[in-house]
Amino acid sequence: MHEHLTDKLTGGGSRRSLVSYLSNIRSFVSYVDKTGQPLNIDTALRRYIEWTDQYLHRVRMNDGIKEQSAYDAAARVGSVLDVVLERSRPLVSQIRLRPAPRRVSSTSKQDLDAAFQFGHMLQDLCTALTLDAVRGPLPVRIMFRSGYCLEKWCRLSGTQDQTAKEAWNAHNANTSLRNRSRVINLRMEAELLMFIAQTSMNWTQAVEARMGDFSYTSHNDGYQVRRRKNRRNGDVEFEIFKEYRPHLESYLAWRRALFPDGHDTRLFPFITETEHNKRAIKQIGPICEDLQIRFLGPQLLRKTRINFLLRESNDLDMTAGMAQHSKKVLLRHYVQPNHQIAIVEIHRFHQKNDPSIALPGPGSCVSNAPAPLDDIPANAPQPNCVNPSGCLFCMMQRDVDNQDYVWSLASFRHLKALELSTSKQTSKTHRTLSQSADLVVTRITQKLKVFETSSLVRKGWVDESLERVAEGHHHPMWHGFIQLRELGL
Repeated sequence: MHEHLTDKLTGGGSRRSLVSYLSNIRSFVSYVDKTGQPLNIDTALRRYIEWTDQYLHRVRMNDGIKEQSAYDAAARVGSVLDVVLERSRPLVSQIRLRPAPRRVSSTSKQDLDAAFQFGHMLQDLCTALTLDAVRGPLPVRIMFRSGYCLEKWCRLSGTQDQTAKEAWNAHNANTSLRNRSRVINLRMEAELLMFIAQTSMNWTQAVEARMGDFSYTSHNDGYQVRRRKNRRNGDVEFEIFKEYRPHLESYLAWRRALFPDGHDTRLFPFITETEHNKRAIKQIGPICEDLQIRFLGPQLLRKTRINFLLRESNDLDMTAGMAQHSKKVLLRHYVQPNHQIAIVEIHRFHQKNDPSIALPGPGSCVSNAPAPLDDIPANAPQPNCVNPSGCLFCMMQRDVDNQDYVWSLASFRHLKALELSTSKQTSKTHRTLSQSADLVVTRITQKLKVFETSSLVRKGWVDESLERVAEGHHHPMWHGFIQLRELGL
């Protein structure tokens, strides 16, 4: 096992991954030692399965470990034993632990709102932690656009008897940098996360990126960034949006002022205790908790950027190229379904291919000759193939037995309820319109009641549709009208 891991590291494997492998192997061997059973080539398979079974027992007893974490540990140890035992079938396929099912969630408006809030927080951190703030007196005050003020680092060991300015200019410059490492590293964390969000680099690539004399070439409404080499442009290092360039250049100037001698060529030279200690994001998370916003790690930032680009461009090839992935990898691991886009695409498909007649209201239509119901109430909207409310009182209108139609009804009822709540009954005309809207609300409520009581499946449609509307997820057919009405227009 030791030989295999050494070969893997020599061949360019990640030191960070090696630490995870060693930790899991240590756990495996420690378990075998406690049992007192022999561990050799002949017994390794048996001991491995016993080790994974005790993990499964801990998972079922809720003993501080999740099944996915246990499976990941088993998979790492199993992959090493597969090589040692020269197996053709993976060991992990013979254990009872299973990976957690991949959660597929939609990239909704709320996800983008969280990304914008997180991005604003990163920008505020970078703006606040200037050279003067890093070198100035403590505590450091960071003002966020939300109005929240954060004070950090009231004292630093070894500088209590000096002003921060004197400490910075002290004889031992390295010690001064070390004393200010938390301040510097906080901005480094913010800059690194922003850089990943802009370039779609993975964590390892971004951490290992190097400084250089960068040049910018216009490309796809942004820039390709190269490092100049011997008076000639080198290979493309990364791509950025054009709006990010001024911020990147501001950061590079800040970084050069703090690390002027070039002893550390990393683009993000975190100040750590050991040379090979790769810095993790440690300070941004607690700040997000203070601000009550969602923390987005590197992988979530990349996913958000990729899905945003794909929705805006609708070009899978271009998005895959910008994300530095094949289309297969992009579709399997990054692209997330978007419910509203799916609904719009389905709606357009049916408009183009469905032989039924399009109508302004919800449902379907069997004739273009509108005819009112026999028992149509007084003041109810008259069907005329123009007014969507009239469709609900037309003999030619038909309900559709699916969830999308139920969602459309619930959203339309919400729209009419808004009209009722904002109407001013100051004249006979306004009173008539209010009565008409009230009849539409009643009619839709009756239809929803029929769906709800007809079967458990349809009841689920109604419950989910009402929940969506309550949370502001309105059907695309009525979404724009509801927004206008909520704005009072």
